[in-house]
Amino acid sequence: MIVAKWIVKVYDSLYSHSSEYVDLQVQLDYLYSATAATDSDGHVKFRVRQPQRQRGTDDGGLFAVANTLAIAIGQEPEQMVLDQSKMRQHLISCLQQHFISPFPRRRLLTDSDSIPAPAEPGNVTPPSSTGE
Repeated sequence: MIVAKWIVKVYDSLYSHSSEYVDLQVQLDYLYSATAATDSDGHVKFRVRQPQRQRGTDDGGLFAVANTLAIAIGQEPEQMVLDQSKMRQHLISCLQQHFISPFPRRRLLTDSDSIPAPAEPGNVTPPSSTGE
């Protein structure tokens, strides 16, 4: 039986430097080596996706929740422009109400908007046009 393995998608709202992906590779290898696709060296293959870049370093958790929710409801984080100034209060409200809803957005990106290409260290590959 042939089992298709998947490539891990990493959503990086900090737009990290490629050197920071070394530790990430170790973590991904530990977590997903049995189920994800691997390269010839046995490292888990992953693609860095770059949704909206967060301002500062305090809201990474908010972006993680917002992007995870977007994926869960079938939306592409790279196509959203979130209103960062409203995200913290939105999450607090969701937790208080025991109900989560999409985070406040300024708008959705269109095909005419430019999206920066991600860094390509090692086996990190840029997003494909097929939406992988």
